[in-house]
Amino acid sequence: MNRAQEILLQMLDEVNAVCKENGLNLFLFSNTAFSAYCSGEFETGRNEINVMMLWKDAVAFQRIIEEKKPEGRMVESLFSNPDLGNVSFRYVNTGTTYINKKSVIRARALGLSVNIWPLFSEECEVMPETGSHRNIIGKVRYRLFEKKSAQRKKRLISEMDKRMEKLHRGKSLGSKSEALLESLNGLQVTASLGDTLYFRRFSTLNKSVFPKGLFTKTMDVQFEGRTFRIPADLDGFFGAQFRDWKNKELNTDTRIPRFEILDEDLPYSKYLQYLRENDMEELLDKRMIFPTGRVLGGYNDIVDDAWNKVLRTAARINMWDQYMPLKPQIMELYRQEKWDELQELLADYDEAMKEMDRLGMTVYFDEDIFNVYCEILERNGEKDAKARRLALVPEEHLKPVQLKY
Repeated sequence: MNRAQEILLQMLDEVNAVCKENGLNLFLFSNTAFSAYCSGEFETGRNEINVMMLWKDAVAFQRIIEEKKPEGRMVESLFSNPDLGNVSFRYVNTGTTYINKKSVIRARALGLSVNIWPLFSEECEVMPETGSHRNIIGKVRYRLFEKKSAQRKKRLISEMDKRMEKLHRGKSLGSKSEALLESLNGLQVTASLGDTLYFRRFSTLNKSVFPKGLFTKTMDVQFEGRTFRIPADLDGFFGAQFRDWKNKELNTDTRIPRFEILDEDLPYSKYLQYLRENDMEELLDKRMIFPTGRVLGGYNDIVDDAWNKVLRTAARINMWDQYMPLKPQIMELYRQEKWDELQELLADYDEAMKEMDRLGMTVYFDEDIFNVYCEILERNGEKDAKARRLALVPEEHLKPVQLKY
C-alpha cells in the first residue's frame, strides 16, 4: 500500500463512521468493490476509493460534513460546484494535491478523494407530480444528466431558466441551481434499497440499472482489514458496472500514472499560491488541466515534460535493479557472441528503451550494458543506434550510479 492509499483508507474509515452514526447505507462500488471481492486489498497503483449511497443519503452526508467542518476535509458536489459536470459526491482531503489530467469533471477541490456515487430510484421518478413543479423536475434531468444535442439542450435550459425565474424572481442564479437540486431531492426523498436503483456513469452520464431489490440482500467483503457490504447477487451488481466482470483482471501495472500529479503532503491551496507567485496562473484554467480530446497546451507541456523525466528515472531504477545483478552473465554472453540469448535476456530493457524513444529520451545506467544493447540494435539494422541514443542522455546520467544491489 502506498502513502496515498493509506490516506484514502483513513478517509474511508471516516466516511464509514459517519454513515454508521447517522444510519446511512454504505456500499463499496466499482473497482474498489471488485478488488475487495477478489483480493481484499487495493489494486496496484490505484489511488481512488469508490462507494455508493442512496442520493438522499449522499446529500445527508454532505450536510453532516458541512455542519461538523472536520479539519482538512470537505465534500464537493453539484451543490457546492454547479459546474462539476458529474453527479458524484467527492469527500476530499484538502491537505493533499491530486490532479488527474485525464478527468472530464470540473473539480475545484483537487485533493485525494473518496468518491461517493449516488443511487437513484426509478420508482420515485414516476411519482405523480403536477403543474410547474413536475415540469421543472423534467428539465432538471435534461440539465444534469441527459446528453442531448447542443441546440436541443440550449433550448431546454433556456426554457427551464425562464420557468425558474418566475418562481425565484430576483434571486441569484446560484439560488436557481440550488432549487433545481432541491427538486431532484424531492424526487428521491422516499427512495429505498428495495427499489429499482440505477447510477450514472462517470464521463458519459449514461444510466445503468441494477435489478430491483438488489441492495436488500448483501454479503460482507474485506477491504484492507475492514468489513464492508456489497450486494450478494454478484452478477446483478458487477454485471451492471463491467462488460465482462467474470473475466475482469485486477490492475498489476506498477508504472507511474502518466497523467497524475500527486503530492500527499501539499495542500491544494498552497499549490495554487505557488502557481500565482510564479506567474503560472494559466494552469488554474480547468479546461487546460482537464482537456477533453484535444492537445495539451501552455503550462501543461511543462508538466508533461517533468512527468516524462519522472518516468525515465523510474525506468532507470527498475532496469538497474533488474540488470545489474545479471551484468556478469550479459558480458559473458557478449564475449561468446550469443546474440539470440542476449536479445532474449534484454527484452525488458528493449521495451523500456522503446517507450523512452517515443518520449524522445533514453535510459542509461551502465556503460557496458548500454553498449551491448546498442550493438544488438546495429546488428539488427539500426544505424547509428549508439550515437543517436547517447545524444539523448543527460550529462549527469553518464556518471556511475551510486547504488548498491
